[in-house]
Amino acid sequence: MRLYCCASLLAPCAMLLLAAQVQADFVDHPHPLPTSSALPGFHGSTHWALSGGIRHLDANVDYAVFTPFASADPHQYPRDLANLVPYSSFVQTFGPPKPTDYLYAYEIYNNTNSNDNFLFLSVGIDSDQLINSLARDLGADPGGIDAALAFLGSDGAKYFMFFGGQGHELAPGEHSVVLIMSSPYAPTFRSSYIFSASGMTGEAFLPSPIPTPTAAIAGLVGLLSLAAWKLPRRQ
Repeated sequence: MRLYCCASLLAPCAMLLLAAQVQADFVDHPHPLPTSSALPGFHGSTHWALSGGIRHLDANVDYAVFTPFASADPHQYPRDLANLVPYSSFVQTFGPPKPTDYLYAYEIYNNTNSNDNFLFLSVGIDSDQLINSLARDLGADPGGIDAALAFLGSDGAKYFMFFGGQGHELAPGEHSVVLIMSSPYAPTFRSSYIFSASGMTGEAFLPSPIPTPTAAIAGLVGLLSLAAWKLPRRQ
């Protein structure tokens, strides 16, 4: 899948810069999903270039966020929810994404000018309670490599898609399947990380869910109520 930013007629310079960043990726593998159905401002491609000694990793993570199927918003995932297969392993097992979830789609590309394998992706989230499911759409891009396993870290950690261990690392010129993270919460951008097989790591931004203001206010009201209840009462 090639989930790259749609060019703006008002920003040709930005278009040229993006094209230069993802040129090898774009030429090698056109995207299978239309980005026109994704949320505006939340579809594109994030580029990493890591170097360490004789090793270098040049990778792109394409991303797009889609609104819940249960909503009236038109920016919905272009394939049926039945195509999304949840991850299940000795580490963690997930249920299917819900019709009320936003769908966060990612696809990883280890570009041909790399000489190191891609090991895993870590998408930043504030809490594992924000995520309902980790899944993949195996039919959206059948030539992609599936992750060996996926799981959520503890609160304040990341979620991981591993391609090492018993799985197949992404060699130069290879790409992943379409990876899905589902959440009832709308997106923002968070610090996210990639890791190479030789141990290099790099930070950049990818879409990630953020609690709604309503939920945050409700939590604050709850804390204030609890604090008031614990205060000593004067006669």
